Amino acid sequence: MKRIICALLLVLALALSLAACGKKQPTGDPSVQPPIEQPDGPDIPDTPVLSEAEQSLADLRSTVKSEGAALGCALLGSTYGSDTIDLHALLEDNGYAARYPFLLDLPAELTVCTGGWEIYCIVPADEDARVTVNEFGWPSWDAEGPVVGEILWESGSGMPLCIAANVSDIMPDTQITVTTSDGASVIYQPSLSGRDGTLAVPDDGTVYDFSCYDLLGITPEAD
Repeated sequence: MKRIICALLLVLALALSLAACGKKQPTGDPSVQPPIEQPDGPDIPDTPVLSEAEQSLADLRSTVKSEGAALGCALLGSTYGSDTIDLHALLEDNGYAARYPFLLDLPAELTVCTGGWEIYCIVPADEDARVTVNEFGWPSWDAEGPVVGEILWESGSGMPLCIAANVSDIMPDTQITVTTSDGASVIYQPSLSGRDGTLAVPDDGTVYDFSCYDLLGITPEAD
């Protein structure tokens, strides 16, 4: 009988011990600090993804700027005497559209056409530049020299444009003026070199030639 009572007392003691252990809370490590909640920061807008055409124009502007020029100019081809040429079709046929996709974002009609056959593209390096296109040439046979005539086209947005100019092989008939946002102006009359048919650019480096002569079948002569 005593053994049974002792066994019951032992079981009861174990039960009370286990109950007491179950009520104990684990002791936390004082060296471990709870995470600090960071305040919400301002929303950062996603950087817009440029289209292939927009990227090609941005890359060209960057190249023009890196060369220290105020504008880029390229010979795109010829009108072949047509006053209603489809510029997009010409650029797709000769491969220029693949090299510079932004050209197809320009109007299919030439911005300025003075009756000449040479097609040029003008790209200001400064997106905020003002571009003015004027007539240029001798007003009469007895004039002392060429003069700047009336304005043919003007824009303050720095947008690229394509023109057809130069009835004469020896005298340009169109003047481009690019005025940058800081007030500096560059004046340029697009024309071709009589030596090899490449673009004639000033020696001061203000005009960058981005013509693709391989597409036009022109071989520039070595300097």
